[in-house]
Amino acid sequence: MKVFIVTNDFWNLINFRKPLLLELKKSRHEIIVLTNLKKKSIPYKKMGLKLHHVNFKSNFNLINDLINLFVIFFLFIKYKPKVTLNFTIKPILLCSLASKFLNIKCINTVTGFGNFYLKSKLFRKFFLIFYRSFTSKDRKSVV
Repeated sequence: MKVFIVTNDFWNLINFRKPLLLELKKSRHEIIVLTNLKKKSIPYKKMGLKLHHVNFKSNFNLINDLINLFVIFFLFIKYKPKVTLNFTIKPILLCSLASKFLNIKCINTVTGFGNFYLKSKLFRKFFLIFYRSFTSKDRKSVV
């Protein structure tokens, strides 16, 4: 089965989710990782991961986020994953939207709200409205 794992930080994925990656590989799942790629990401190709760069910036940038959404849609259509595992706020929002339209199972893990959530009441309201709109009762969320 094809599994997308989406996070804004590859380092975080390797340091906190490596057992998950290894277990998925052991179970013969094809893992496609969407994240910010840096030079230190390259050695992990040996783990059998397909890595794709998505420029998840920590700040809100409408143009960059729309480009990321387009890239995510394209990759979803190209690989046709059965499920996407999303970690961190921006990947959760963008992938929840894309997966809802493409009818892909989506499992979100909110590990913290970070600066986006804490900045202001406006950001909090925006996030909660957006999150509730693109995640439904039949989608899994772990908070």
